[in-house]
Amino acid sequence: IQQILRHGVDWERLVELAHHHGLVPLLYRRLSNMMDATPSPGLEALRGKDQSNAHRALWLTVELLNICRHLQARGLEVLPYKGPVLAEALYGNVALRQFSDLDLLIRSEDMPRIKVALAELGYAPGLRLAQAAERDYLKSGYEYTFDGARGRNLLEIKWQILPRFYAIGFDVSDFFRRAVAVRIEGQKLRTLCDQDLMLVLCVHAAKHAWRQISWLSDIAHLARSRALDWVALRTQAERLGILRIVAQTFLVARQLV
Repeated sequence: IQQILRHGVDWERLVELAHHHGLVPLLYRRLSNMMDATPSPGLEALRGKDQSNAHRALWLTVELLNICRHLQARGLEVLPYKGPVLAEALYGNVALRQFSDLDLLIRSEDMPRIKVALAELGYAPGLRLAQAAERDYLKSGYEYTFDGARGRNLLEIKWQILPRFYAIGFDVSDFFRRAVAVRIEGQKLRTLCDQDLMLVLCVHAAKHAWRQISWLSDIAHLARSRALDWVALRTQAERLGILRIVAQTFLVARQLV
């Protein structure tokens, strides 16, 4: 890295790529620790992006905690994953990962009550369906996006991980049964266990053609977890028919990060 910096860096392009790949916070901390005290316009630009990311990450974290408290008070169980929960679990700091929305996994039968509870918080679904159409959508679809006062698509409520045409049949009830507890800002939440999370992250990265390096960084960090049973992980991947997806994702992650 020092050699690259000595030969000169196109900072505008670097900042652009870092933002695209979701690496602004990690790259800024790495470079700020390596470079001397001489002010650098490029590093300052990266610092500005990092600060903006931190502000949004902290706001989304507070929003997640409020949403989870509100739903829990109404007897509704959800599993937040990705976003602040993943950042805290993998990097120990919600500001060390870029994310722009919140993802909650639910049981499909809870969707009507969750919509009512979220409306109390000012969230409105991006898709508005009549009751009969919604029943059909819950059987054939996999997510609802919700708009909030501070933007569109801030919240994704999912009862399946992927659209059904991918033909990957994750059992959401098993996710809830195997869920583990985490704490963010002193509040207890439940989320996917490491075993389930690894498979979910792999298929998510493959779904989007591995176009963000941060997704591979997440997988590499999670691979260090002592809670992973690699034999069971392979068995589960084979059962779901995603062994090649997982293997290809690991290969790309190993080559890049």
